[in-house]
Amino acid sequence: VDGRGLVAALSLGADGAVLGTRLWASEEALGSTEYKNALMSAESCDDVVRTRVFDTICNSHRQTKWPYPFDSSSTLRNETTEAWDTSIPELEAELKSGHKNTLVEDFNRAEEENLASVGCVYSGQGVGEITSIDPAYDIIQQIEKDAIISLSNLRKIMTV
Repeated sequence: VDGRGLVAALSLGADGAVLGTRLWASEEALGSTEYKNALMSAESCDDVVRTRVFDTICNSHRQTKWPYPFDSSSTLRNETTEAWDTSIPELEAELKSGHKNTLVEDFNRAEEENLASVGCVYSGQGVGEITSIDPAYDIIQQIEKDAIISLSNLRKIMTV
């Protein structure tokens, strides 16, 4: 999400860093303003959960389904994950019962209305570092600038 993280990843042997969440919270990204604001409001990686909840709901009514073990997503915690994340078998049973339509309709409505408190807001672990919605170019430039500063600071420590 920032230059320090990039330098940390490179110093551990990575060839680069994934910036998906940071770039989703950019002006050019097609995500809704409400979902981008939810990313910006997240305080830390503790606000993120790896969950099967949303794919389970979507798999119940879509023709193209995510197969196991690929049926999970990293998302912001919200009312939906709090209600169902620890009880996937109960969610599956609920979706197979007569209440399926209500649950699916509520979820679809939340997605259409961009309600981050209920809908699926995809997010990575660096979400707590996002403090603004900026142009993608500016984000990359800032990451590069921060990385150079971090490398310079490391160089000072190494020469002491």
